[in-house]
Amino acid sequence: MLRMRNPRKELNDIRFEYQPTKDTADGIAQELLGTGLIADEDIAPMAQNLQMIVSNPPPNRVVTFRVSTGFNENDVLDEQNLTGFAQLSLTD
Repeated sequence: MLRMRNPRKELNDIRFEYQPTKDTADGIAQELLGTGLIADEDIAPMAQNLQMIVSNPPPNRVVTFRVSTGFNENDVLDEQNLTGFAQLSLTD
């Protein structure tokens, strides 16, 4: 599951299935871009963190990372509220 703010700053939970035999982290990131859910500059961090959580998940199965989508230069970074951050988590 991906939790992040969209370009209108609305917090979204985006659930998707990741099948290692069919999907790639880059492919998923490109799909998110294609649907307007992430900005172009967030493709690389999204793919890197997705690959990390799938191949070597942390004990809590959650990774939070910096993104540009839904964040303006006059906003205050806030990891708790996911302002300027996104969060990937593994769910069953």
